[in-house]
Amino acid sequence: MGLLAWAAEAWGLYLLLTWLGVEIGSLQAMGIYAVSTLAGALSFLPGGLGGAEAAMVALLAAGGAAFGVAVLATVICRLVTLWFAVVLGIGAVLVLRRRD
Repeated sequence: MGLLAWAAEAWGLYLLLTWLGVEIGSLQAMGIYAVSTLAGALSFLPGGLGGAEAAMVALLAAGGAAFGVAVLATVICRLVTLWFAVVLGIGAVLVLRRRD
């Protein structure tokens, strides 16, 4: 299940990049997502904040995306994959607290 979830997030980055007009292969986009996620984990910060974003922007720019598009794609990707989950978690905690 976890592998499927991570693959779906990486596929989402590929679809986002395609929508933004970046010509990139699906495997390359998924590799960029995986490497940037690992870079974020190596930062030892919650959610890989800072490290994941820097790695993703750098790898996207190196892969041929314009810098502004790389930043936009990174921000959208992180909002959707990280912060959406955080908001869902906070909502779940509030619902569960209300039940007690």
